[in-house]
Amino acid sequence: MQKKKVLSLLLCLVFVFCGLCACNESASQPTDQPSSDRTESSSTTSKPSDQPTSDDNENTLQPTDQPSTDKTESSSTTSNTADQPTSNDKETNATKYQVGDILQFGTYELNGNEADGKEPVEWIVLEAEEDRILVLCHKIPLFREYHTDYMGRVSWEECALRTWLNETFLEETFSKEEQEKILLSDVEYSIRITDKRVDTGTVQDRLFLLSQKESETYFPTTEKRKAPVSEKIRSWHKKDTAMWWLRDVDCSVQVKGIYVSEQGEFAQVVANYAIGIRPAMWIQQ
Repeated sequence: MQKKKVLSLLLCLVFVFCGLCACNESASQPTDQPSSDRTESSSTTSKPSDQPTSDDNENTLQPTDQPSTDKTESSSTTSNTADQPTSNDKETNATKYQVGDILQFGTYELNGNEADGKEPVEWIVLEAEEDRILVLCHKIPLFREYHTDYMGRVSWEECALRTWLNETFLEETFSKEEQEKILLSDVEYSIRITDKRVDTGTVQDRLFLLSQKESETYFPTTEKRKAPVSEKIRSWHKKDTAMWWLRDVDCSVQVKGIYVSEQGEFAQVVANYAIGIRPAMWIQQ
């Protein structure tokens, strides 16, 4: 009986020992698996972490590079756009004037102060063709008589004003280069001999006066025919407008030139009376 008890006790100890070993094995296996899982999880986590880093780098570079390229292209386009208007403006100014435009051409004493030199002369465009323009002096620069005498018979061809314009005024007002641009033009004139007889003729001039018919065409109303005066004329004339000569004459009684009054009307006065002049000319574009 005592031996059986001892064997039973030994068996119990063996079972207990085996149970303990089994428990240790079970405990060791779960501990290893989580460690492996954590490693894999850590490895998996590190991959997503690497990918965003790579994506972030790509996303940062590409958008930055693209805007930089766009700005360069945009800057280039803006530069081209800015250049085109400048080029177009130059071509327009160099080749074309429009009727009614006012341009500066030549110099003359216009303000009465000779100490500060001559002032630019302004001209208004009356006709604009492809290669030439007809211009008229915008403001009356001076007063002068049509001819030195009012007796006899004098046409535009023989009058003293024509000679003075194409010699003295031409030389005093325009440089050699400017004179080369003033064209020699055919100028028709009329002279009334009697109430029923009007003679006509044609001469070639660089500078001339408008005819009555031309002044009516270019300035169809009295208001438009009124001529402003230069500062020098206004200083003693005391008015903003003045009479101005046309090139037609009436010699039926005395030599009387046709002129435009201060009110824009047509009238006559003896040829040796000094009134305003407005030279006209054709110049190259």
